[in-house]
Amino acid sequence: MVRLPRLTRSRRRRSGNSPASLRLRLRVKQPQDARSGLTLFELVVALFVLTTAMVAIVQLLAVAASQRRTIDQRRVAMTEVANQAERIALLPWSKLSPDESSTWDLSAEFRKTLPQATTTMEIREEAEPVKSRRIRLIVRSPNTVGQPIDLADLTVWKFAPGDEP
Repeated sequence: MVRLPRLTRSRRRRSGNSPASLRLRLRVKQPQDARSGLTLFELVVALFVLTTAMVAIVQLLAVAASQRRTIDQRRVAMTEVANQAERIALLPWSKLSPDESSTWDLSAEFRKTLPQATTTMEIREEAEPVKSRRIRLIVRSPNTVGQPIDLADLTVWKFAPGDEP
């Protein structure tokens, strides 16, 4: 059951029974202790909530920037390793000696993005099932706390002339 407020006639004008004098008025109860504004406690709570939200957003932005930097470094490292793998594919069999660890010339973009990175090329002789050389290309770089991490690691096989994989 819905309860509607009571409508009463206005008692201001009693001069006649004209329709203008029969205005209806809605009685609305006003709270006795109506107040406006904020208390100090409400203001402190609101500032605490806003500060907490801002700190969380700043931390989220810092993590996102760090992840973006890492992804860019990995992209450049993978491009460099893929380019080196193509160079190795063009080399003759005799130029790649087994059990040799060496580095390769790095591109300008790579040095600009990762100035402290190191590259390693490990070559191993494989006899089974066909004669081949296993070439592992690795790019390592120190992270923000100085620990070396592998940004790219790719293994390529070069087969001896006359042998098929």
